[in-house]
Amino acid sequence: MSLRVAFHEEMCSGRKYSISGGEEILIRAARFTDIPEIVCLLKSIQITPGNLNAKLSIDNKDSFKNRGGFFQIWNAEELSRLMHDDKNLILVAVGNSKGKEVIYGFLWCRLSLDSILVSDWKLDKGILSASQICKYNAALENNLIITAVECAIHPNGHGVGISYRIIYEMYNWLWKRGFLYSVLQAYRILGEYKEGFFVKGELPNKASINHIKKYGAVCIKRAFVPDQTVGNRRIKVSADVFLLDLENAVKKLEDLISKISLEKQKCSGTGGYI
Repeated sequence: MSLRVAFHEEMCSGRKYSISGGEEILIRAARFTDIPEIVCLLKSIQITPGNLNAKLSIDNKDSFKNRGGFFQIWNAEELSRLMHDDKNLILVAVGNSKGKEVIYGFLWCRLSLDSILVSDWKLDKGILSASQICKYNAALENNLIITAVECAIHPNGHGVGISYRIIYEMYNWLWKRGFLYSVLQAYRILGEYKEGFFVKGELPNKASINHIKKYGAVCIKRAFVPDQTVGNRRIKVSADVFLLDLENAVKKLEDLISKISLEKQKCSGTGGYI
């Protein structure tokens, strides 16, 4: 049985969590019938000509620094191909809005290391300890490193801990099956080309970086990324590449989820995750 088949069998019914306002979300394996809703979610955070100025602003609440955003998204046909591939695992966080099922979260991991992300990275004792380097080398040799490709949370689902829960469910499942590390990246806007000149305007995705550091992500390098085009505007970007120890991440995510649940109980007298 492939890991993808096992994943779908075990994560099909999913796990329910209580979030703010007495609402519940269900985190489960994505289904082909989810594709239209996943596309809607991705569109809600896409960087477009209409919101690009806000994304490039330092002070706007929807700035790339504060909210991130995707330059490119996948259409229904592309998502269908991803979901047919045995190397891809996708979780969704499902809620209810006015009696209709809504997808608030999406997490895609690939059961292999994206070698491009670490192609020129030299193991550095300034970043990893000697024991961690040994562990990383063993994981590399035995194909026990995954790539966390994308995580997306709908704007209406921000601030209630959905991201911690969906990431925990994925990483915990993978760690229990022997995977040791995850590699992931966060884009950094470097500036824009205007009338043949490059205008510097660096904007890291601080919200995402602060988020992943809470459960142990360590930045290992800066990676080259092709320029991104939004309408008729060209944006220069790079990517910060992070390495994450899954065992450590699972423990930290459990603590973060418990903390959110306790805070919720203090505010409402009920709740916690179930």
